[in-house]
Amino acid sequence: MKNMFYWAGIISILICLPLRVSAQSYEQMWKQVEALEQKQLPESAIKELRKIYEHAKQEKNMPQMMKAHLTKASLSIDITPDSLDHELSGLKTWVAEEKDPVYKAILHHLLGYYTLDTGKRDEAAIDAAIAYFRLSLQDKDILSRKSAADYRPMTVSKELSGKYCGDNMYQLLARQAISRLSGYFIVNPVLAEKIQTEILSIYDGLIDFYQQQGMTDARLLLMLDKLNYQGNDISRGGVNEKLRLTDEQVITLLKQWTEEFSASPLCGEVYCQLAERYDRMQDYTAKLHAAQTGLKKYPQSPSANDLKEQVAEVLIPRLVVEIPFAYPAREVDLKVKYRNLTGLTVELYRMNLPVTSNILEREITASTVSRYGKLVGTRHYQLAATPDYMETDTLLRYKFPTEGIYILKSIPDGHRKYTAYGKAYVSSLQAIFLGLPGGKQEINIIDRLTGHPVAGTEVAYYRVSQGEGYRLVKAYPADSKGTVTLTPPDERNWLGINVRKPGADYMEISYAGFSVGGI
Repeated sequence: MKNMFYWAGIISILICLPLRVSAQSYEQMWKQVEALEQKQLPESAIKELRKIYEHAKQEKNMPQMMKAHLTKASLSIDITPDSLDHELSGLKTWVAEEKDPVYKAILHHLLGYYTLDTGKRDEAAIDAAIAYFRLSLQDKDILSRKSAADYRPMTVSKELSGKYCGDNMYQLLARQAISRLSGYFIVNPVLAEKIQTEILSIYDGLIDFYQQQGMTDARLLLMLDKLNYQGNDISRGGVNEKLRLTDEQVITLLKQWTEEFSASPLCGEVYCQLAERYDRMQDYTAKLHAAQTGLKKYPQSPSANDLKEQVAEVLIPRLVVEIPFAYPAREVDLKVKYRNLTGLTVELYRMNLPVTSNILEREITASTVSRYGKLVGTRHYQLAATPDYMETDTLLRYKFPTEGIYILKSIPDGHRKYTAYGKAYVSSLQAIFLGLPGGKQEINIIDRLTGHPVAGTEVAYYRVSQGEGYRLVKAYPADSKGTVTLTPPDERNWLGINVRKPGADYMEISYAGFSVGGI
C-alpha cells in the first residue's frame, strides 16, 4: 500500500547521532561522545556519557539524563550483549523511584521494548512486555495533555502527527507500542495471537480516545491503519487467520467509511485503500471505479496522487510477446499477453550482427534496430477487447523467412510509446548432451523439427568475459552422424556453447559451465 500518512513519534531508544541543544556544555559533551564512537572507542564514550548523565542530573534536565542513560545502555549492550539484563534492572530501579508520570510512562515503555530484546520468546517474557506497555499508557489523561515537542530530544515527531493527531505523548507511546509489538516475530501461534490481540486493543484505545476528543481525521487515520493491519495476513505484516478480516469484510467497512467520513478530505485515502483491495482481488473494474470516484470527490486530498496512480495502473496498456520456438520458413506461435489493446503491428528485422556480438547482450532499442537491422516483414494482428482490464493470453502465428538473428518489434495500436523489442535466434539446429565417464561429453546435433542427425556441423566453445563478449576457444567438427565426443576445454573461465554449420551460425550461445582443469 502506498500510504502517504507517516505517523509521528518515535522514542529515540538507541541514539547514535550527536545532540544539538542550546546549552554549549551539552553540545560539546555530545560532540566528544560522537568523536569517540567514530574512533570505535565505546568504553571511552561510555565514560563521557556518565559525565553527561551526572551533569544533567544535577541540573534536573530529564531529557538529557534519559538520552545519556539510553545511549550508554546501547553501547554497553553492543560491547557485552549479556549486559541487557543489567540495563533492564537499572531501568526497573529508575522507574520505581521516578515521580513524574510522563517520564515514568516513558520508562515503562522502554522496559517493554527491552524485554522483547532479551531473546526470550516464552509466554512469561511476552506477558511482561505487554504489561509494561499497558503501564506506559495507563495515565491517558495526563499523557494526552503533554506535547511530544516538550520532550525533545527523546522524541521525534513527523509532520502529520502534529497536523492531524495532536502530537501528544499518549498517541506517541501508543503508536510506538504498536510498532514494537508488530515487529516482534514469534512462531508459536498462541503467543503470536496474544501479541496481535494486544496490538488491536491498543489501536482500539487510541481510536476511542480520538473519538472522545472529537478528532475525526485522526480517528479515521487510525481506523485505516488498524484495518490495514487486521486485513492482512502475517506475510504482509498482519494477523493470523483467526483475527484476520476477509477481503469482503474489509470492503464493507471501507464503503461504510466513505459515507461516515465523507466530509473529511482524508476520505480520499479510504477510496485509495478500497482501490488497492480490489486490486488484490483482481477486480480491476471495481478498482478503477473506486479510484476515479475518490479522485473526483477529493481532488485536493493528500491521497490524490496515489489515486491518480491507481487509475493509471488500470488503464495503462500492457504487451508482452514471447517466442518459445523459432524455425526457419515455418509458422510458429508467438505467445502474447496483453490488456487494454485492440491490436498490434509486428515488424521483423534481420540483424547484421554475428552471434558473438556484444550489442545483442544489451537492451535492444530503436537506434539498435535502425543501425544494424533490415526490415524483412510486417504484419498486423487484431486483438480481442479486454473490457474487464484483465490480462489476456493469446497465440499469434508468425513465420521467420530464413535462418538468422532477428529483432521482433511489437507496436501496440494507438500506443506506440509502449513498443517492445524481442530477440529471436532462428536456427534449424539443436544439441542434445550426454555425460560420459572421465568428464567427457557426447553431443548429438539434430534438426530441431525432425529430430534427424545433421552432418557437416560443429560444436563451438566460447570464452565469456564481462565487457569483452564472446571469444571462440575451439570448434569440434561432428562426424557423419552429427555426433561429437569431447572433453570440454580447460579454459579456466566461464564457457559458452552453440552448434553451427558453415555459413549458418545463428544459434544463441548458451551457458556451458565454469571450466577448471577440463571439468
